[in-house]
Amino acid sequence: MLFGDAVELLFLREGALMYGKTLVVADLHIGFEIELLRSGISVPSQWRRMAERIKKLAFEFSAREVLLLGDVRHEVPSPTKKEENDLRNFVSDVSENLRVIIVKGNHDGRIEEMVDCEVVKYVKMENVLFMHGHTALPEDCETVVMAHEHPAVSFRDRSGYSFTEKCWVDIRNERRIIIMPVFNPLITGNPVNSPERKPVSPVISSFPGSSLVYLLDGTFLGKLENIMQNR
Repeated sequence: MLFGDAVELLFLREGALMYGKTLVVADLHIGFEIELLRSGISVPSQWRRMAERIKKLAFEFSAREVLLLGDVRHEVPSPTKKEENDLRNFVSDVSENLRVIIVKGNHDGRIEEMVDCEVVKYVKMENVLFMHGHTALPEDCETVVMAHEHPAVSFRDRSGYSFTEKCWVDIRNERRIIIMPVFNPLITGNPVNSPERKPVSPVISSFPGSSLVYLLDGTFLGKLENIMQNR
């Protein structure tokens, strides 16, 4: 499902984005399941599942390259051997039919030494700048597409039952800032409609009430100010 009012930027149901022939996904956190295992939670490695999702989207939308928008790996500062092997296998698998470009995130130290693909700090295409979001804006632009914030929304009914869903956040002030959801299926994110929620990225100082919020299936929830918790 596609939504958004810019022809060049197509938001995809899978929590990915298309810009021309470039498929963009963010926050894969390959190796996150290793952290869960330390807590006694056993889940299979997710790199194959994510690789298949990327290849399926690339085929469906005729993408020629995939832009991985940071935090491709999870462990900091150094990955386990298992994570490093999974990372290499993931990039090798996806790059069979696609050009792979990694935009470094705060979890991606030394990643250029571990993978055989292009690794950059950010990418600018026309007036759209793609970055992870853990650093200040590197140059001026009309539109920023970033990750890092792991946006989600939390819902609670009258009985007290609550659940959280991944979401897109579309901020439109002096420039447009699109915050991408986490691509890793094991990670939901942090609710942007919580009163205590503050941005961790230096690119934004707050989540404006006028921010537009969408679920992954394209459902438009409205402005952030109208879906805040404990109003």
